[in-house]
Amino acid sequence: MKRMKAWLLPTLIGLLVAGVLFSALQYRNAKDRAARAEQQHREVLELAQQIQSLSQQASIAVTHTGEAQSLSGLVEAAATECGINTEQIISINAQDARRMGQSPYYRLPTRITLEHVTLPQLVELLDKLRKADLLRIEDCRLFAPHGDVVGSTWNAEFTIAYLIYEPTQDLHNG
Repeated sequence: MKRMKAWLLPTLIGLLVAGVLFSALQYRNAKDRAARAEQQHREVLELAQQIQSLSQQASIAVTHTGEAQSLSGLVEAAATECGINTEQIISINAQDARRMGQSPYYRLPTRITLEHVTLPQLVELLDKLRKADLLRIEDCRLFAPHGDVVGSTWNAEFTIAYLIYEPTQDLHNG
């Protein structure tokens, strides 16, 4: 009986240590799985936000080219609000629309040229146009005025663009 008690205590202690080690290992594995699941959850939320953003962009895309004519009026109105006279707007030129890859959208850029505007006027105008539902500022270049004009005014060229929704026959049938 004494002999049985002699090996029973070390065996029980060994089993207890093994149980603790096994539990610690299981805990660490569960913690790692929870961290991976949390990271995947964050990635899914980010992807859902991207999908929502893209679907909102699609819903605000222009559905017909008649909107292009109102773009000049929008630019002129925004410029007037910024203290830019219509005489300072040299040109508003719509460029050729181009299909965006295989999507049902065309990108329609419009090039705008201004003369003798101050930087605050230009920044305010670009901000107003950027906040318009359909428009995106794509580039902006500044030039010093020609001739004897000295002062704080600049000539500027910039491109704004918006989307036109026009599905192809393949998209209708697909």
